[in-house]
Order: sequence, then C-alpha cells, then structure tokens
Amino acid sequence: MPLPPTTETRASTPIIALVGNPNSGKTSIFNRLTGMHQRVANYPGVTVERVSGKVRSGEGEIEIVDIPGLYSLQATTEDEVVAVQAISGSIDRAPDLLVCVMDADNLERNLFFFSQLADGPTPVVVALTMTDVAERRGREVDVDALAAELGVDVIPVVAHKGRGVRELLDAVEANLIHARPARRRHQEFLNRRIEKLKERLARSGVDVAPSEVVEGLSDRFSELRRSVDEIPELRAALQEAAPEGDPDIAARYEWAAEVAAAVLIDRTPGKRWTVADRMDYVLTHRVFGLVAFLGIMFVMFQSIYSFAAP
Repeated sequence: MPLPPTTETRASTPIIALVGNPNSGKTSIFNRLTGMHQRVANYPGVTVERVSGKVRSGEGEIEIVDIPGLYSLQATTEDEVVAVQAISGSIDRAPDLLVCVMDADNLERNLFFFSQLADGPTPVVVALTMTDVAERRGREVDVDALAAELGVDVIPVVAHKGRGVRELLDAVEANLIHARPARRRHQEFLNRRIEKLKERLARSGVDVAPSEVVEGLSDRFSELRRSVDEIPELRAALQEAAPEGDPDIAARYEWAAEVAAAVLIDRTPGKRWTVADRMDYVLTHRVFGLVAFLGIMFVMFQSIYSFAAP
C-alpha cells in the first residue's frame, strides 16, 4: 500500500522514524540513540503512545520517534493504524527519514515490509539487527549485496553492544542532506503477474482491467470479488496470476525470497543446533516430548510430597 505523498516542508529539527516488525530490535536502537532524553505522550485523538527522544548530530538535534511495530502497512489494530498514519504524516508531522529496522534472522519477512516503505515518498535507511543471532545459527548477510539490491544504506547494528550505532547516525545525517532513492525491483515481479493476469483475462473474456483485479480500486471489482466463486473464469485467472493469494502481496514475497536467498551466506556445512533448537526438538517430539512431560510432572509431584512430608 503506497503511502500518500506529503507536501510538508522540513522544520528546523528533523524527525527520524524508527519502523520495523515487532521484536526486530527497534526499541534497543531507540534507547541506545536517545539514552535518557526521551518523552512519552499520546498521538492526537488516540490513546496510543508516541515515544520520542532527541539525539545530538553534527548539524544540531535530531528527533527520533519509535513507531509501534508493524508487519505490513495493511493495518488492522488501532496501534497499527496509528503507526501507518505516523509514517505517512496524517496524524502527526511527517518524518523526514525512515530507519527500517530489519531482523537479519528473519530477513524475508522484513524485506516484505521494506518493499512497502520503498513505495512511499519518504527516504529509507536500513538498520540490520540480529546479525549476531544469525551468525550463531551459521548464517551471515552480505551487507554490500543487500544494500545494492535495496538501493539504500544498510548499516549492521548490535545495539546492546553499541556496535554500528555511530555508523547508523552518520548514515541518517548523510541521507537527510542527500537521500538515496530506494530501488523498487519488487514492482518487476508484480508487473509479470499483471501481464500473466492480462493474458488469462483476455482468453477468458472477462471484462475487467488487470489493475482493478490487483488493486481492487473500483466498486465494480469489489462486486466481482464478492462473487468470485460464481465467476469461474475470474477465479481461474486470479489463481494463475497469484496462486498464493493477493497478486501484490505474492509478488512482494517472491521478490523478498529471491533477495534473501541471494544475500544470505551459509557458513556451516550442516545445521548448527543451538540449545534452544535442541530443547525445542525434544519437547515437541511425539515420543520424547511425552517422556519429558511425564518426567517433569513426576519431579513436580515428588517435590510437593517431599516438602509436605513431616
């Protein structure tokens, strides 16, 4: 969902919005950048908190806003609606720059969200987090290749250790002066699906434009979507163009999967099992899991009776 353009001119203090999936390390970066210089208020007219802070830069002060976590710009909850409005500037002053906090250990899902931000008018810098977690699992991100694919600055950050925070701030300052435009190669994947849909609709004789099918812009297509089960030609065309569902979403995930495969480097010959992996394997196994459960219950009951004994 492209964000609406903003005509607002920049005020004296630039606003940087930290955006990203929940649990991507966004708040850790925010705390590291702002320290104790934080302010909590509510967005106008709602009960959702606006968490902001100030950081010193070479040109003065920068305001950092920690936007509530999002997986997509298709908002469903109140927090998500407010987050999308904050990014677009429809509920508050529009940010001058977005820092997309991207979890290196869940790269594909985070790339999907980045593709939506890239369609908007606000420039983007990527803070790549969880690189240490990914490395422990034997995976490494080729940062230069990722930056070339996205067209924006990508800065690896391990906030709790302070690694990459200065470099991230430098990238923010540089992009406030001269922003790098994001590549939107995910559009190529959507265009291919639209062409496929166009050919299929023409063969089926269904009189509806492919753009209407993809974006659902017209009342007429909304009607068709409601009765899609009664129109086998349209259903077949949609299935052929996007077997996974919505063509736009399917195209973005296809692009994200291709990028993730290209930039992720496997540093181990086989799977490296972490302690959490081993515990998960045992506790969720159909046999070992039951044995572990019975063992835990036995120990609990024995402990209770032992403590209760005179």
